[in-house]
Amino acid sequence: MRKIIGCILVALILMACEADYSPKPVAYLRIDLPDSITYKKTETECPWVSEIPEKSFLIGSTDKKAAKGDCWKTWVYPKHKAEVYLTYKKINEENSLRELLDNMHQLSYEHQVKANRIRTSNKYDEEQKKLSLIYEIDGDVASSIQFCLTDSTENYLRGALYFRSKPNADSIAPVLAMVKKDIHHFMDELKWEE
Repeated sequence: MRKIIGCILVALILMACEADYSPKPVAYLRIDLPDSITYKKTETECPWVSEIPEKSFLIGSTDKKAAKGDCWKTWVYPKHKAEVYLTYKKINEENSLRELLDNMHQLSYEHQVKANRIRTSNKYDEEQKKLSLIYEIDGDVASSIQFCLTDSTENYLRGALYFRSKPNADSIAPVLAMVKKDIHHFMDELKWEE
């Protein structure tokens, strides 16, 4: 009798251990974005001034080329692992506007292999004598936004957005939308310094 009860208990225990297994779906971390954005004025040795969000900051690069009028800054979003690389160049015989714009176009279209779509838009501010050009690159690409600003005679500023993570358009979409607004604000507020 004990053997029968023991066998029944073992059978019940074994039957109870079998549970329906269902794998958990793939999920992404929750991204908390600020409700409102406040901007601060940029303070750099570069010959331009604009505004960036308070949740970000600029770090600079000192290089031998700075004597030629070049200036490099990295606009960092530490919480979101995003960086916008800013490169300022003085337009001159060495750096013609055509070469600078061709270079930007070429660098933007290098992402075409992975891109779903590349949208280009431009805007001219007559008062500031400022031409803005932006490439928005959709898909799992390394750089989702590339842009430049120029007065077409002396000043040229190029920017490229990169995330320090594997490209996944779905997971970075909320942060990308926020940074895109910040970039447009930066471009609208940019003024060349004399």
